[in-house]
This record gives sequence, C-alpha cells and structure tokens, in this order.
Amino acid sequence: MINNISAQEAYKAIQNGAILVDVRESNEVADIWVDMPNVLKMPYSTISTRWQELPDTPIILCCAVGLASEKAAIFLQEKGLQNVSVIENGLIAWKLLNYPMKTAEQARCKCCGGHINEE
Repeated sequence: MINNISAQEAYKAIQNGAILVDVRESNEVADIWVDMPNVLKMPYSTISTRWQELPDTPIILCCAVGLASEKAAIFLQEKGLQNVSVIENGLIAWKLLNYPMKTAEQARCKCCGGHINEE
C-alpha cells in the first residue's frame, strides 16, 4: 500500500531530515526543481539500478503529478524499503503552496550566464 502524504506533510518531514527524491526525468527537472536541502534527483528510469543509493531514512518521492512516484514507491517497497511516501498530486500540490522552488533562470550565474544546476 502506498503512503500518500500532503505537500504540507512532506515539507515538514523534509525540514526534519527526510529525503525528497525527485523521480522526474532529466528533461523535466531542467526547468524547475525543489529548492531545499535533502533533495536527491533520481529519474524513474534509473530507480531499478540506483535504488540502493537511497539512505536509510524516511524517503518522500515526488514527480510532476504523482504517477511516476507511485510506480517508484511500489518498486522500492518490493525491494524492502518500508519508510517511503509519495507527495499526493506531486509538484503541482507543492507549487500551489508556494513552497521553495528554483527555476533554471534563477540558477544562472550572474557573471557569465552559465547554468548552475545542482545534481
């Protein structure tokens, strides 16, 4: 069973040390992403080969609307990870609450215009 949590619950959990795993694909993350500590970018297409990189701490999965993160949660639960949650309605819910986000334009270097996107 998937543990769906609200964006509010996710925000508080991240502030308290939970890891937010953004499972959107690289092209989706390039324009806008969550701007908080404890954020890990792990595209859904890589979950099956990278899942063991996840720390032993509460994990919150997010994607654009919640579909890919639900699939990722099922996969991780099948691998034995139990402390996994999904943000209900994905980053849409996060954005509606005006929680910290960063756009590609905000991440451009002021001196050279190069892109500063943390991985």
